Amino acid sequence: MASKLLREKTALAASLSLMFPVMSFAQNNMQTFSQGLSGAASLAFVANDAGGDSDLDASLRFSGSLEKQVAPNLSVFVGLSQTTDTEETGEDNTGEYTLTISSSDLFAGARLTFNPEDDFQFYGKGGFLYYYSELELEESFFGLKEAGKVEEVEEGTGYLLGGGLSFKLNPKLQLDAEVTYLVRQEYFEDSNRSFDLEEIGALVGLRMKF
Repeated sequence: MASKLLREKTALAASLSLMFPVMSFAQNNMQTFSQGLSGAASLAFVANDAGGDSDLDASLRFSGSLEKQVAPNLSVFVGLSQTTDTEETGEDNTGEYTLTISSSDLFAGARLTFNPEDDFQFYGKGGFLYYYSELELEESFFGLKEAGKVEEVEEGTGYLLGGGLSFKLNPKLQLDAEVTYLVRQEYFEDSNRSFDLEEIGALVGLRMKF
């Protein structure tokens, strides 16, 4: 009985001796990965343009992202954004219409800071995105026939660009002010009325180092 208990204690000690190096390795890797990692949240006021004679109104874009510093002046990021509804109301020879578009984006890219050691930093960024947009078209026909509504989902790719000024509020928190430009490409790409949806505007955001 005593020898069996001794063997069990020996096996447990051996298991623990193997676990500790593994746990230590995992902890060190997590600490290494978290170095240079930050989170960001931003709000952009953007004007929308679908080309031609489009007259879409302005909207807001909310974004959240994670950013990893890979060099003193270079970082990479990945995130999600949501743009509020943008609308266009008009009239043609068949009646009146209202077009509404809302979009969600998954994006990734890189950010280059030109003077990373200063409290005021100039930066530029660029990346690619995948979008999911919901479109709704409501039409009325001057009372000649019943009004109708069509809903459509469009998915595709695009890109984003931006540049601005970042100010260090404290060692872990920065305030960004940016001119932002985003393009969602090829809505209705299989039709003769395809278009790109462009957003250009002003962005403010906060970035916090972990």
